[in-house]
Amino acid sequence: MYVAMMLDRKRLQEHKEQVYGTQVYGETFTDPKTGKKRFLHYVVPIQDAANVNKRRKEAGFDSTVEANAKRLGVVYKPYTYQQIEDIKSGKVSLD
Repeated sequence: MYVAMMLDRKRLQEHKEQVYGTQVYGETFTDPKTGKKRFLHYVVPIQDAANVNKRRKEAGFDSTVEANAKRLGVVYKPYTYQQIEDIKSGKVSLD
């Protein structure tokens, strides 16, 4: 389990999709439509997100990615890096 968490952390630092969904991230950005500061808190994008809970169970985690995100104060949405950039650029609404 700890190896899985370290792998995800390493992939986060490399700006790659994580494997087990253990890492969350938050960043402030200026909404280009309103000029107001916004905060985006998300589970870092996950490789093959549809099967992440199966991988988590095999690695020894006792919670789903959704439950882990909730524990960390995040509502899980299976974002891609492109979707996150689209939110920050105003192409897609955060609301």
